[in-house]
Amino acid sequence: MLYDLVRHDDAASTAFLFDAATTTRPVEQPATFHCVSPLSGRPFDELIAIRGPVVETRRLRLRPMEMDDFKDFEAMMCDPSALAYSHKSAMGSDEAWTRFLRQVGHWHLLGYGPFAVFDRETDEFVGEVGFGQFNRNLGGHFDWAPEACWTIVKGRQNEGLATEAVAGAVTWVERVLGATRTVCIVSADNIASIRVAEKIGFRPFKRSEFKGFPAVFFERVVIGL
Repeated sequence: MLYDLVRHDDAASTAFLFDAATTTRPVEQPATFHCVSPLSGRPFDELIAIRGPVVETRRLRLRPMEMDDFKDFEAMMCDPSALAYSHKSAMGSDEAWTRFLRQVGHWHLLGYGPFAVFDRETDEFVGEVGFGQFNRNLGGHFDWAPEACWTIVKGRQNEGLATEAVAGAVTWVERVLGATRTVCIVSADNIASIRVAEKIGFRPFKRSEFKGFPAVFFERVVIGL
């Protein structure tokens, strides 16, 4: 067990808490989220039922992104530090919006995706974490395995939140979706994220240049789920 967490149970539409002994107990936490159309003002759930998991760790709450999260997401992604180890420069508002739509779209098309991450005590938005399918065309040993990704807002870094959030997301994708192999790409210069990956049990299987920067390719393989 990586961390205590709450997972969504599709059959019961309820969240359950895994404790250290892997027992469960119900938690008063709705698993349905709602968005309001900016055009009509009508809730989108009048047109389509949108459901998603709620995952909780000791300090954090993870859930799929909602429309109201965009301003916080935009501020995070437009900060130059968010992409310090990427081939990209800081995002503009339009690029942040496109990425936001991509993250939300994962849940509709694939049934998993990046979560918005919140401080459970303050309800403050502190980052994103989760899994994606980013169509990188890197070959069968990488493509179509759920790819872990994480970003923590600048003001909340160095608190261990990335490790805690990734652990919760990994436990969810393995226990609920049954994923037996997940992957991630980390810049070889990003020592902090390499440490996060290693703490969660990802192991390097390849080192190569990726989009202009030296990268480490990691995998996490689970046997006997």
